[in-house]
Amino acid sequence: EVKLLFDPFCGSGTIAIEGCSILAGFPPGRFRSPPLQGTTLCDPALWDEIKALSLSADENGRVLVAANDINKEAIKAAKSNAERAGVEQFIDFTTGSFKQHPLLKSSTEPISDSDSLLLVTNPPYGKRLSAPSESKPSTYKQLSKAISFSPYNIRCAVIGKDIRSLRASSLPLQVAFSTKHGGLNVIAMTGTTDDNE
Repeated sequence: EVKLLFDPFCGSGTIAIEGCSILAGFPPGRFRSPPLQGTTLCDPALWDEIKALSLSADENGRVLVAANDINKEAIKAAKSNAERAGVEQFIDFTTGSFKQHPLLKSSTEPISDSDSLLLVTNPPYGKRLSAPSESKPSTYKQLSKAISFSPYNIRCAVIGKDIRSLRASSLPLQVAFSTKHGGLNVIAMTGTTDDNE
């Protein structure tokens, strides 16, 4: 099964890197020392064996993760972070407008008719953005329009600060949870463009 994940506003790459690690089946804590050190339960050889098996779980290139950002410095940082995490070979980094990304273009040939695209993102909000206007719709509305051209059935999770803007975007989203992010109250919403799901 091909697993597709796309973050159109990747910033430093957190979502793409963590999502890639999960999709590839990489074990959490793979960069840490063996657990239970100082006890008779600590087994470094077993720990190394388990990690080796897990890290070879997806060498067939079936995890396809795309990360995009309009900021070149953000992509540079994301690539560096992915390399440190050992997943750089799984992530396709692009710089530019998310609206031009191949995964959101109707001309893109889907990798598989049955595969969905997981779109998970934390778009810029608050002081990082100018106020939307009639000539420049909100980031969420722009994202919703771009998604409508994609050849994939898209399952999405979007983090935002303003629930009204998220709901007004016409993205098919429902509240998943709310939390604090960088000291700000934010909300995560999820949904799918496939009416049959």
